[in-house]
Amino acid sequence: MPGFFLFSPERMKAIRERRGMSREQLAVDADLSYAMIAALEGGLRNPSRETLICLAAALDVLPRELVDEDPVFEPVAP
Repeated sequence: MPGFFLFSPERMKAIRERRGMSREQLAVDADLSYAMIAALEGGLRNPSRETLICLAAALDVLPRELVDEDPVFEPVAP
């Protein structure tokens, strides 16, 4: 059974930096504000599903590459 997934600011930043992109360039490419990119990388905001898809497209990765599985999530059996 799949777990619960959390956005990873560290992964987003690492991928952005590996691509040689500035926060400004990512904001333009993802059609987001610089403030949103800064808040996401700072862990102050979590992206909506739509925003996660835009970020992934701008970074040329799959959306799942921007998330981590929550190790403390324990699904409840129905």
